[in-house]
Parts: sequence; C-alpha cells; structure tokens
Amino acid sequence: MRPNAVTPRELGEVLFETGDLLGAQRAFDAARASAPDDPRLLMAAARVAAAEGDQPTTERLVTQAVARGASPYHGWKVRARAALYAGRPRDAIPWARRAVSTSFEDADARALLILALAGDGRLGAARAFLRDSVKRLGGWRPDLLFAWAKIGADRDNPNLRLIERAVRAYRAARRPPRVLSDAYTLFGQALYHEGQIGRASAMLDQAIAYNHHNPKAYFQKGVVVSERDRPDEAAKLFDLATQFLPRVTQAFFELGRARQKNGDRAGAVKAYEDYLKIAPEGGYADEARKELESLKSD
Repeated sequence: MRPNAVTPRELGEVLFETGDLLGAQRAFDAARASAPDDPRLLMAAARVAAAEGDQPTTERLVTQAVARGASPYHGWKVRARAALYAGRPRDAIPWARRAVSTSFEDADARALLILALAGDGRLGAARAFLRDSVKRLGGWRPDLLFAWAKIGADRDNPNLRLIERAVRAYRAARRPPRVLSDAYTLFGQALYHEGQIGRASAMLDQAIAYNHHNPKAYFQKGVVVSERDRPDEAAKLFDLATQFLPRVTQAFFELGRARQKNGDRAGAVKAYEDYLKIAPEGGYADEARKELESLKSD
C-alpha cells in the first residue's frame, strides 16, 4: 500500500459518517476480505447493518466481534440502535439498559433507552428517565435534546423550539454530517407538519446538503414538491429515496403516483409492483393494487 493511502476501513468510516451506507458496507466488506476475524471491522460492519435496521445481520456481526475481543458495551448500543431502526423499540430496551448500567455518563446510551421506552408506549418512564439523565449529567446534552424532540415529532406533536435547539446543539458539538442531516430532516418534517412549507423545504435542502444519501430527506422533500404540483421533480426525489439505505417503503408507492401523473405508465407499474414486493400488507397495498389493475387494464 502506498504511504498515506486510505485503507478500506478508513474509507468505510468516512462513508458511514457521511451517510453512504451502501458505500460503507462495500468498504468494510473489502477490508474484511483480508482480515475476516478483525473485531473492529466486524463491529464497524455491525454499525452499518444497525443503521439499515437489519437486526439479524447486526446480531450475527456483534456476536462475532465480541467473541473476538470487541467491547460488549459497544455491542449493546449497536444492538439497541438496530432494534430502533427496525421499528422494534421493545427489543432495544434490554440492550440500552445494559449500556446505561455500564456507563452512567453516556448520554448516547441514555438517549437510546429514552427512545426505546417512548417507542414502546412507556412515555411516563421515558420522561422520568430523561429527568434523571439531565440531573445526573448536569444539564441537557445534545443526544438527550434530540431524543426528546424526536419523541414529540413521532407522536405528531412536534415542539419546533426544542427541535431547533437540538439542531443547534448538534452543530455546536460538531456531530458528523449523517447525524446533522438526520436532525435537519426531523426539523423539516416537523415544519411540514405545522404547515410551514417554505421553511420545511429549506431545512430538507440542508439535510440533503449534509448527506446526499439520506432517503428520509429525499422522501419528505418529494412530499413537499408533490403538494406544489411538481410531479416531475417529485418523481426524481422519490426515486432517490428508494435507492439509498435505509429505504423508505412508502417512497415506492409515492414514486408510482408521481410517475402516473407524469404519464409514465410503465414506470408507475414498476414502482407499485416494487412497493407490493416490499410491503404486500402495507398501508398502501390495497391502493397500489387498484392502481396496478387500472394501469394494466387500460
């Protein structure tokens, strides 16, 4: 290797922090080809799988990494994050609890437990643990701010001032682009929910500027431009949302609708069919089948 050349592992870390999960996955796979038992590479690959919401792969990689000497503590946090991304907060609770019990001062572990408790419907417990965390850590940490802001937004009760405060805290803490992009996406979604479409669009542009591989930002931006009757642009944005990880399932359905409006019948059929392959019992499955039937019968 040339002096100062970037190793596959280093490349993977950069790609992960900038949000290119597919690129990071490929880089870590390349690094593991020559060092399949390296616990650092196994845990790095597990972090990518967790961000994709792939619990089985995360579990397998973390188990292998810990067996080869990686920190169980980091493995617990990775497992908790995988469960949250997979939409299974109850699975995240025991892993987050283990992490918190091992390191009382870790705001990230505490935020994971707060999100898991709230996601499991235990809002009172989440609120109590948040208060304890703020007291124990001597104030609001960026991770705690973002966790509480996200909980409100997820419950369709966004606190715009709290979300903006979380975004500023992340920026002041110089968090990686992927993290900042997620924060701006949450802000854009909340602004859209409150009917502030212009500001929402600007925040989503900022999210995409930080992470060109953010599917949620592309999806929400697609929703915004759809309402402005720009189906051409919306189709491009929804298409991007289907290309990056973790994919937004609804984006396939919205892509079908946007292509239909553009007169792209073949493209609409493919998008609806892709949606039904991924979510045959999804919330838009019946509508997708109706649209397919109509498109194929004409």
